[in-house]
Amino acid sequence: MISIISFVLSAVVSSLVFGAAHVLEFDPSSPVAWGQAVAKTLESGVFGLALLILYWKTRNIWACGLAHGLFDFFAGYTEGLFVPTGDSGSSYINTGEDGARILITYFIIAAINAGLTFIVWKKVGKTIDFEKIRREW
Repeated sequence: MISIISFVLSAVVSSLVFGAAHVLEFDPSSPVAWGQAVAKTLESGVFGLALLILYWKTRNIWACGLAHGLFDFFAGYTEGLFVPTGDSGSSYINTGEDGARILITYFIIAAINAGLTFIVWKKVGKTIDFEKIRREW
């Protein structure tokens, strides 16, 4: 039981760090920018959790890299439709007239990512041998 708790704690912390790394530069005086930073951190963090589960299961960093690359390709392909970049200093934070729409979009994507992560966990999470991983580390 201790090993599962340590894995969950490490998963949450590493996922938040992964998400926060996507929004390092933004205007801290803007509430919309803060909202977008939190939402983008959540969105990226949940995706990072899915990648972590994939790595725990496959023990293959290339599978995670491929999944991340495909996600970035499709997200980048459609980014101009939903999240226009502005002069905010970050490609993820835009406090212009589209600020509220971007904030809502990030929360919607975070909810979709959470659903996908839940599906990944239900499909592969139960088959992960945490004790074996802990012994091998």
